[in-house]
Amino acid sequence: DGRRRRRRRREKREERRAGRLAMTKGASQRGLGTRGVRTQSLRHEVAAAAMARRRLCLSLGGLAVARNLLLDGRTVLARELERDVSLKLEVEQLQGGLGPDDVPARLTFTLSDEESGKPILWKDLETFASMGSKPHPIHIHVYDEDDPDIPGIEVGHLHPEEFGNPAASTDGKYDVEFDFPHSGTYAVEVSYLLTENKGAAPKTIRVPIKLLSKYDV
Repeated sequence: DGRRRRRRRREKREERRAGRLAMTKGASQRGLGTRGVRTQSLRHEVAAAAMARRRLCLSLGGLAVARNLLLDGRTVLARELERDVSLKLEVEQLQGGLGPDDVPARLTFTLSDEESGKPILWKDLETFASMGSKPHPIHIHVYDEDDPDIPGIEVGHLHPEEFGNPAASTDGKYDVEFDFPHSGTYAVEVSYLLTENKGAAPKTIRVPIKLLSKYDV
């Protein structure tokens, strides 16, 4: 059921985080530079992490964001320049959570053509693999910007098919749910590939979100 699925995602997230911490600590002991290693000031570390994430986004096919607007912590609007694809992100914080600090939330994405306003349907998307994942039409990556050890560490990789039947969408809306490890600032990347661009690199839209503590909702 949904609770067991969230527990499995939480366990995988903790295993991934522990593995990356071990790698960065090992690199630090050997004098090697890597994202998140505290070899210099925190300001330098954050800047290096941000630069590393930008390089990663560009390697995925280009991060072409026209605007990222955080509206009252609930709705984010962004526009991707290639073909003027608009993305609207609505964040609905939910009750519950597996841990005392977890912040469960539902993320609803709406993809549409900026010029015509027509929704981008599931049939308009091509499957592609992303960062070790099997091919999917949409990959959603979640990054924890407030992680004390590795700012910007990836804590989630989601796909709309895991939470419903996106092929039935007639308005370009796609939902996913995720137990965020704590309140605070995150970055959400939505990667997609239009069928008309099959064989090209996927596009990525990156949007910031800020979550309240579940005790404040």
